[in-house]
Amino acid sequence: MNKSKLAVIASCLLVYSGFTPAASAEEATGDVEEVVVTADKIKELPPAKVTVINAEQIQAQGARNAAEALKDVPGVTVSSNSAQGKALAMFRGSDAENTRVFVDGIPLNSVVDGKVDLSTIAAENIEKIEVIKGAAPVMYGINAPGGVILITTKKTSGTGGSSVTVTTGSHRDQSLAASTSGKIGSLSYLLNIKRERTDGYTDHSQGDENHYNAKFDFDLNRFSSLTILTSYTAKHNQVPNRIDPETGEIITIQNSTGPTQSGLFRNAHDFEYSPWRSKYFAAIYDRKLSDNNNMSLKLYRTNEYSILKAYGTFGVKHDGDHYTCIHEKSDGWVNGLELQDTIKTGQNNTIIWGFNHESRSHSEWTDEVTTVTTDSNNKKTYTQTDATSTYRYTNRSLYLQDNLYLGPKLAVSFGIRHDQVNTNADTHPYGDSTMHHFSDKDSPTKPEASFSYAMTNRTTLHGSFSETYRWPNVTEALHPGGIYGAFGTQYWLEANPITGEAYPYYYPWDCILKQEWYQWPDGTWHQTTTSDHVLPEEAINREIGLTHVFPFGLKLDCTYFRKNITNMIKGQENLDQSGNQSDLLYYNIPYVQMHGFEIEGSYPINKRVKGFLSYSYTNAWDPAAWRQVSDIPYRKYSFGFIYTGKDGLNAYLSLNYLGSYYSVYSTGNGNGSGDFRTATTWTVPAHRTVDMKVSKEIANRVYYIKATNLLDKKFYQGAYLLAPGRYIEVGETLKF
Repeated sequence: MNKSKLAVIASCLLVYSGFTPAASAEEATGDVEEVVVTADKIKELPPAKVTVINAEQIQAQGARNAAEALKDVPGVTVSSNSAQGKALAMFRGSDAENTRVFVDGIPLNSVVDGKVDLSTIAAENIEKIEVIKGAAPVMYGINAPGGVILITTKKTSGTGGSSVTVTTGSHRDQSLAASTSGKIGSLSYLLNIKRERTDGYTDHSQGDENHYNAKFDFDLNRFSSLTILTSYTAKHNQVPNRIDPETGEIITIQNSTGPTQSGLFRNAHDFEYSPWRSKYFAAIYDRKLSDNNNMSLKLYRTNEYSILKAYGTFGVKHDGDHYTCIHEKSDGWVNGLELQDTIKTGQNNTIIWGFNHESRSHSEWTDEVTTVTTDSNNKKTYTQTDATSTYRYTNRSLYLQDNLYLGPKLAVSFGIRHDQVNTNADTHPYGDSTMHHFSDKDSPTKPEASFSYAMTNRTTLHGSFSETYRWPNVTEALHPGGIYGAFGTQYWLEANPITGEAYPYYYPWDCILKQEWYQWPDGTWHQTTTSDHVLPEEAINREIGLTHVFPFGLKLDCTYFRKNITNMIKGQENLDQSGNQSDLLYYNIPYVQMHGFEIEGSYPINKRVKGFLSYSYTNAWDPAAWRQVSDIPYRKYSFGFIYTGKDGLNAYLSLNYLGSYYSVYSTGNGNGSGDFRTATTWTVPAHRTVDMKVSKEIANRVYYIKATNLLDKKFYQGAYLLAPGRYIEVGETLKF
């Protein structure tokens, strides 16, 4: 669809909005308003189903960061078993690459691998977290088939105030957080800093993190304002080694965790980031053009920089039996501009249109020593070659969203977005004198629609539909050639089992793959297919749900979802002619269906005690692997109580269950194996944990004690990792 067609659609929507029934948004029932997304402008966004976690809930459960705050949300799995040490969120069976994260409207998705480490977003800086699963409004893009996480930081304050929080816990965990806010003339500000360090729950898991956040609000005049946002995180952290569950010995990782030069860190261990840095800067200008028209201009720039170190004996500099460090430097930038205009064409209708331009760039460098020679004097000479790569991405988007209130009970939203994507990359692999080039472009157009209907004063029906389109990230684009259909099998043939005809070898780059025939577990024979070009992943998200408030106060929401995915992107590893690991490869699964349901509930037991529960069932069947998608449990639930007592006494108690799931332990994002093709797919057993927090406020001080896994049940964050055990933390907050 070209721009002229979009203009025609926009004109039709504007004309149509003038004939919609005149009913104000305030006439809608309370149930309808409760499912309105409230991330940026509460009355102007569509009636999509949303789960909200406010600051009080985050504080009650004692979450230290955004990853921990999301643990009770149904349909969301937070995995911490990534080889990169990241805490990643996966929605309803989709991989972590399919989740978009926004902080105050600024997209944080990494240009490097598309995955955001939620553990780096400190809880002290969060006002609320909103989660949209499946069909998200087009203003947040069409490249999030999993869902969207909207994080709003705390507001600047004209009254002023400061606080300091000191905590200590198991594993010599220590943290210091400080916050201050105030107003100077027309400038309101909020400043936050946090320092965290830990010895880790197992060997080689130490961490040291520093977080700095600032927000400035300028009231330029009664019609316009300017908001400046800035954030900086720096950490030095070790990634826990994988342990053989039978021998207790360290398992060396077979592939680099970097996006473009995977395969370089073979037989490596003791991975660590020194440093890993993330930062963003944004300026948001809001202008009231009239009583019914508001415009905003957003400029942002984000960066993720890291130096990854590891130790090993193959393909690295070493002297005798001494391990020597190898390095991988990664540097990714995102520059963006967004113009958004919100027009109220009547009391019952709001139109939002916008233009977004985003460019991404990434560069990577890895040192590698390939040759060691010794002269007559026993003097060694090392010959070094470097692997380098660059990646560039540009996307221009035009979107239109219309939000209607059709009478006092029905709210409807529909939108459309057109993207123009252009990418190119160059990579110079280790040991290869050829520079490989990749380039591609496309222009997808996708719709979205949602509704909320108040059937009665207590019952609301809601539903949504969307089509999404996720472009391959730099890792996937530069490593095609994976085999589809070679998993979950016992027998294979190099020739057609019926005709006996054999097929020639296939050469993607320097990797040799055969188009073989595999017998699937159902007894049928299928020929594997290979990919010389990874296609974009497209999905159709549908959901329908019912919210009901019972007369005795219990509120329940039940939602059924279904997702059809075309060309689902998956990763696997390849063996070279000698049987050694050669490269990380990606391929497309032609068609995948996922479905499930979620239940959310709350119940005010009495004036001071509120109960909550959440339950989710996710069927994310991978037809190529003949099993559930990696790192996604079938079932997950939480329930508990929040107590708000007299004299500042508060308590939180929850029981959490995570069902068993498959893990190949290296990527931790659902997207196949990141180590080696012959790695054992391990079933992480189901587990239950009990978490508790008790706090007491006295004057301007708050004291608390928190325990996670209170009963010290043995559970694993991922395959081949030691169980973390009970964790105890005590802390004090001083307000002044």
